[in-house]
Amino acid sequence: MFNLVADSNPVLAQQWRNVRPRIHRVPTPEEQAELERPTEVNSSQLREDLNLH
Repeated sequence: MFNLVADSNPVLAQQWRNVRPRIHRVPTPEEQAELERPTEVNSSQLREDLNLH
């Protein structure tokens, strides 16, 4: 949606091209692993709490 608005205004389009990579970036493998680590810990803790291991 915002892309359509930006396309109609050259100044806004340039600002959007400058900002967009910081908003919609793909995490590096290290960052992704860091994001997943708490999930693994929480999942393990939940299994222990429910005695499912």
